[in-house]
Amino acid sequence: MPPMLLQKYTEQFPEVITCLQKARTTNRLAHAYLVHSDDPEVREEFALLAAMIATCPNISADGAPCETCNTCHGLLTDAYPELYRLTPRGKMYMIKVGDSPNPEMNTLRWFEEMFYMTSTSVAGKKIGIVSDCDRMNKESQNAFLKTLEEPPSDTFFVLTTANPLALLPTTRSRCQLLPLLCNHCKFEFNEVKDLFSALH
Repeated sequence: MPPMLLQKYTEQFPEVITCLQKARTTNRLAHAYLVHSDDPEVREEFALLAAMIATCPNISADGAPCETCNTCHGLLTDAYPELYRLTPRGKMYMIKVGDSPNPEMNTLRWFEEMFYMTSTSVAGKKIGIVSDCDRMNKESQNAFLKTLEEPPSDTFFVLTTANPLALLPTTRSRCQLLPLLCNHCKFEFNEVKDLFSALH
């Protein structure tokens, strides 16, 4: 993960960053944000940046995270002890609801259980990142509604998607939308220069 995400995204999306930082300094951060971007790298990195804004113990007067403390570094390196991720898996690339009472890992019910367990560290907030949340099936989304509506204390969720309209309206309504559209495509393979020269 590249360093200095704050500078990178302040340049790209200054209004969104300003709103998040102001919300932190005024104790008005939402408990759940929906990051909408057409760029998977932006979705991944901005979820971490939002988590740093929410949790950094050394924020500046304007709400900017320091990006160097143990909390920020832990989030950037996946070493933050209370960071939990939920991602689509399997041939269908879906997030399933999971069996109860012993759900398998990387299912919605397993993910929820992480936030109701007693914390074993002094990390602070529990952070939940749901990548490509539009891949939650209807059952998973409905099961997640109560947690989104009434989350455990000191919990911060970031859901990411390229297609928010694929989510149930009830899911979208429980999150604050962060639109981060780039409106361009990235081509990253060895022959990319030859491709564009051939198109002229």
